[in-house]
Amino acid sequence: MFNEDFVRTYNRIATRTVEILAEEKAAGEGEAEQIQLVAEDPNVKIGFNLPDGPPPADLRIEGEGSEQMDIEQASLSP
Repeated sequence: MFNEDFVRTYNRIATRTVEILAEEKAAGEGEAEQIQLVAEDPNVKIGFNLPDGPPPADLRIEGEGSEQMDIEQASLSP
């Protein structure tokens, strides 16, 4: 009984893993999540100060989740 349950569970995990990988590939490889900032008060404007010119040679990404970000994507111009 244990072996049957083990094999069934293992096969389900293996099948689901293949399905998840296929779903991620279909959603688009290399696409990063984008977040849109919206102020709670519609009278408040959100702004950013972006310097002119190329990015600095020593570009660093810091903060929570930064270890999963690609520095090359962060340095690409729009």
